[in-house]
Amino acid sequence: MEIELRKVHKSFGGTTALDAVDLSIHSGELIALLGPSGSGKTTLLRSIAGLESLSSGVVLFDGKDASTLSVQQRRVGFVFQHYALFRHMRVLDNVAFGLRCRPRAQRPSRAEILARARSLLDVVRLPHLADRYPDQLSGGERQRVALARAMAIEPSVLLLDEPFGALDARVRDELRRWLRELHDANGYTTVFVTHDQAEALELADRIVVLNRGRIEQSGTPEQLYDAPANRFVFDFLGRGCALSGQFTLQGFVPDGASRTFPVSSGTTPKTQGQGEAHVRPHDWRPCQAQDGLPVQVLRARRLGAKLMIEAKAAAQAQIIDVEWPHEPGLPLPEAGSTLTLEPVRLHVFD
Repeated sequence: MEIELRKVHKSFGGTTALDAVDLSIHSGELIALLGPSGSGKTTLLRSIAGLESLSSGVVLFDGKDASTLSVQQRRVGFVFQHYALFRHMRVLDNVAFGLRCRPRAQRPSRAEILARARSLLDVVRLPHLADRYPDQLSGGERQRVALARAMAIEPSVLLLDEPFGALDARVRDELRRWLRELHDANGYTTVFVTHDQAEALELADRIVVLNRGRIEQSGTPEQLYDAPANRFVFDFLGRGCALSGQFTLQGFVPDGASRTFPVSSGTTPKTQGQGEAHVRPHDWRPCQAQDGLPVQVLRARRLGAKLMIEAKAAAQAQIIDVEWPHEPGLPLPEAGSTLTLEPVRLHVFD
C-alpha cells in the first residue's frame, strides 16, 4: 500500500497540530514518526487511519483519495500503546474480534475465523495462551495479542502508536527485534509513532522527524544521524555539546584550542568569525597536548561497555560529554585530571 499525504493540515480550535505536511510512504516500508510530545505524531497517524478528519489537504491510498473510504474500507490495523484489549474476552476472541465484526457478506465462517486467529497466535508465539484473559498476561504478551488482532483483518497498512512505551526496557528490546522480523516476513506497510530515538534508529527504514506539526527532516537513520538538517534534529537524535569558537576559511577553531578542525556536515557559515559547532560524545578522541582542546575531568564512570566522561574546558561554557569504549583493566580517569581532546566530526548549522 502506497500512502501519500498532500498539504495535510489539522487544527484543534486555535492550535495547529499538523501544518501543511507532505509525506510519501512506499509500499512495504517501515516508517518511524519521531518527535517530542505535541509534535503531531499521533495526529498524523490517526489522520492516515481516518480517525481524524482533516482541516485541509488529502491522504491518498494507492493514489485514491482516502476521504471517500470509511475506516473499515481503509483496512488499517491500529495498535495502541495501552493494548486496548477487551478484558472480558479470551485472547483467542480478542484476536478474532475484527473478523467477527465484518459485514455478514464479508465475514468468514466461524471455523475460518477461529483458524485465522489460532494461526496468528502461532505467528506471535502465543498459541499456549489462547484461553487466557488479558489480565493474566504480561505487558509484552498483551502487546503481541494486540498486534495479532491488528493483523487478523489482513490490513493494507499497520499503524502503531508508541507500541512499546508502556513496557520495561528488556521487553521493549525483545519486541523491537520481533516486530522487525514480523515486518520483514509479511511485507506490511508499517508506520509507528515513537519519541524514543534508539527505537527509531534501530527499527525504521526511514525516520520522519516532526516538530510543532511540521516535518523537520526525513531520511534513513544513517542520513539523519550523520547529516542532521538542523540543530533540532541534531539534538533530538542524540546528545551533543555546542562549542564556541572562530570560523576561518580552513574550518573551525574552538575557543581554548590552537588548531583548526574541518567541518564535517551541516551548513558552513558564509562569513568568518565567532560561532558554534556541535560535537557528539563519541566524536571526541584523545590527542597530543598541542593538537587539541585541554579539558578537566569532572566525572568518569563506566556504563557497561562504555566509558562516560564529563569534562570542562576553561574557555567553553558547556560541559563536554565524552563517550569511549571501555578497555578492561584500564583505570578510569580521575576527577580533576587533564585530558586533551580533538573532535573527529563537527556539525554546523545556520
